[in-house]
Amino acid sequence: MWIVDGAAELATVVAPQDGVVLDDSELVNLSPDGGLMLEDKNGMSVGLSVQGATTKPEIVDGAAVETGVDTDLDVVSRATSDGAQILAVLGSKDASNEIGFDLDLPEGAKLATQTDGSILISAPTETEVSLPGEDERIEAATLAILGTSAALDDEMDELTDEQIEQLSAIPDAKTKPIIETLPVAEIETPWAVDANGEPVETRFELDGNTLTQVIETNNNTAFPVVADPSAKTIKDIAVCIVQLGLLIAGPAKIVSVGKWLVSAAKNNKNMKKAKEAVDKMGGLKKTITKIRDYEKNKGKNMSKEDKARIDGFIRYGGNMIAELLGIDTCATLIKNVL
Repeated sequence: MWIVDGAAELATVVAPQDGVVLDDSELVNLSPDGGLMLEDKNGMSVGLSVQGATTKPEIVDGAAVETGVDTDLDVVSRATSDGAQILAVLGSKDASNEIGFDLDLPEGAKLATQTDGSILISAPTETEVSLPGEDERIEAATLAILGTSAALDDEMDELTDEQIEQLSAIPDAKTKPIIETLPVAEIETPWAVDANGEPVETRFELDGNTLTQVIETNNNTAFPVVADPSAKTIKDIAVCIVQLGLLIAGPAKIVSVGKWLVSAAKNNKNMKKAKEAVDKMGGLKKTITKIRDYEKNKGKNMSKEDKARIDGFIRYGGNMIAELLGIDTCATLIKNVL
């Protein structure tokens, strides 16, 4: 029963995430069979459990421990700071090198394997969009004040305080809720290590709502082998997209922050680099639009150049500009990916 006695130590040694006590986690609930249910602040939930687990787990130092799930297979489940982790321990060469996990997904959810081997889970999510004609109304009102759209990007340092005040007086766009399929959770790139700390080749395979982790053990593998699927909620993605959509629909904040950025770039090397990235993307409004597209599609169909420019914008201007724009949630999400 070494796995029970050493459950917390095992999780700490082999896992990079900070663990939290299951009972204290706001994100993770433990089912009677040891399965983990991740739930975000909006009630969206994703469940992950090992196939074959039938007995109630033992709680040891905040981790749920199940022994004898299969031949020479023990499992340690725990909450992490941003999701959940299941550590599968293959005790000997007699253990199966394929571990099945059942996924409990939101209605209408879709699974997609990413290039790094992780699994992205997307589901229908409520967001906000401008009503028909609202964007055009704001654009017309903006042009009436500025006289030219060029002032939105290239001449923001020449805007007067009166113009900025007039822009601020333009009513924000009226919006309506819609349902979009957005990322809600991710099962991170799988890993496995043997008793000597050597990495063992592993991958995920999908079949419907069943996820299988295949561990490529061989005659040279030192047992026990620890394999890990970790899941995390992407709990802020919908918030970010709503923030960006509403920001794009209202020019006042973009213009005032843009003017600040032009001024800051003259005296600050990092802000100068951030502005250079903005300029290459066609201005601050287009930069925000690209960030929204990036978050909606997790970077798919975006050029390497634009990804690098978004990286530069976030890296060098990130926290300050995002806070001024009110999109700090988005900056945090992008920093965790780029």
